[in-house]
Amino acid sequence: MHLYGNDTTDGIIRSFSTNKHITETFRDSHPYKERLSHKLLPDQFRNDNFYIIPPSIPVPESDKESPIWDAKQDLFQDARLTPLLRRGLSDLPPAYIITMGYDPLRDDGIMYAEHLKEAGVEVTWRHYPTAFHGAVWVAPGINFQDGDEILKEIYEYIKLTL
Repeated sequence: MHLYGNDTTDGIIRSFSTNKHITETFRDSHPYKERLSHKLLPDQFRNDNFYIIPPSIPVPESDKESPIWDAKQDLFQDARLTPLLRRGLSDLPPAYIITMGYDPLRDDGIMYAEHLKEAGVEVTWRHYPTAFHGAVWVAPGINFQDGDEILKEIYEYIKLTL
């Protein structure tokens, strides 16, 4: 959604929230199935309840057409924006990846860690099942235990690897 800056409408938010920002055709494509499909997640992260859409979010009728996809498909398929689509990961430096249980980017982080490991990249992956997107920094003076723990681990990782 950050591609749209502050110009986010309810339709854009609904489309991203319900994974309707990409088309069915792209979901059936080889790059998607090979690099982005949620079927690539480890079993413990494929709980169907995680993907239940709250009843307050109306689901678009069809994902065969998507004005968001039509407008931004070049960006969505650019490996600089979607590193999960990047080939040849073996030349990347060691990575420290954090995922959080309540984060719309959780699955992407898990899949990216898996792809890096498969490519032989050294990966430190930490998952915080009770943390949420933004737990590290919400606003000045607002701290969360998970966020504080994550920051401490990041600092330790940096000290050990520099």
